[in-house]
Parts: sequence; C-alpha cells; structure tokens
Amino acid sequence: MKIHSYAKTYDVNFYNDFSFVDELFALPNKLVVVDKNVYSLYKEEIFSKLPQNELFLIEAIEENKIIECALSLCSRMTEIPAKKNANLISFGGGIIQDIT
Repeated sequence: MKIHSYAKTYDVNFYNDFSFVDELFALPNKLVVVDKNVYSLYKEEIFSKLPQNELFLIEAIEENKIIECALSLCSRMTEIPAKKNANLISFGGGIIQDIT
C-alpha cells in the first residue's frame, strides 16, 4: 500500500506473521525501541534473537512523551557505532512512535 503525504510517498506492508523481523534485525548499527507491553507479549517470538545492547524499552504512557525520555533515547543511540547510517526501529503504538 502506498501512503501519500505532503513530504513524500511511503510504502506500507502488512504481514500475517513475524517474517519481517529477521530482515529488520539484520540491519547494522541499530537500536530497537519497544513498548514494554509489546516486549512482554512477544519476548520469545520476536525479541529473543536481539542482543540486549540493541534494545531500548519504554513504558507507553503519555508522561514519557517528554524531552528527558527522548534525550535518554538519544544517549543510547550514541552507543551505536554509526553516524548517519544508524537505524532506529520501533515496535509499539502512537506513544512509542512519537518518542522514537
């Protein structure tokens, strides 16, 4: 599916399984931001293959949509051995997407 926005056109893909995860987790220089609830539900199915140093858990509450949380995420990103080629991946709903 194509989503047309003012800035550009985006491709959106739908999957019936978790087959897309291996491709995402194969990306170099990544940090994966995950809603704590999503993590607890899919820890074994999705996140068990991911090294802990590539994982950033956030509680998906409105109170976390503050600069301190974003700065904490930025601080973790500085640990990625990358500059412009860093990959930031998020799993969660609107709050997690906003923070990421």
